[in-house]
Amino acid sequence: MAAVHTKCLTVSGKPVQYKDLMTLLNLRVPPNPWNVSKVRDQLIRFGTDLRMSPEALEDFVTAIGEAFANAIEHARTVEPVDINIRSQGEHIVAMVRDRGCGIDPRRVLDRLPPATTERGRGIPLMRRCSSSIEISEPIGGGTLIVLFWETARLQIDRPLRGGGSQITTLSQSLQ
Repeated sequence: MAAVHTKCLTVSGKPVQYKDLMTLLNLRVPPNPWNVSKVRDQLIRFGTDLRMSPEALEDFVTAIGEAFANAIEHARTVEPVDINIRSQGEHIVAMVRDRGCGIDPRRVLDRLPPATTERGRGIPLMRRCSSSIEISEPIGGGTLIVLFWETARLQIDRPLRGGGSQITTLSQSLQ
């Protein structure tokens, strides 16, 4: 996946372009509700291969799974959703991008709504399950959710290696 965002992030106090991060996993997934469990299965395999602790794996899968579920529900498009996981030093960055109608920043909640409310838990859950989160409208439209973790928080017990530069299209392999 080409760099989808021109904004620069900071890793260990130094600016880094997204394109400079080592790619670990790329997924391109049709925005269908039945693909949520397939994406989560892929993320569980990925995190298990990195030997994340069970608690860290749960946070990782929950955050990215919520971002994907939000893209399905709110993007209102048939265009595929891209999930890209990259690393830079001691950091993991997951980018979930749809090509839908975008997000109204006034609707982004920082905290969980009251227990009696049925909606609005996705972004607060992503915040709780990651070290930090950025939400923006990338060039070309849609919504880009970028989730960050320190590898120490994910308790990764294996060296990070690239190799995911080829995009896996789940529509072909998991239908």
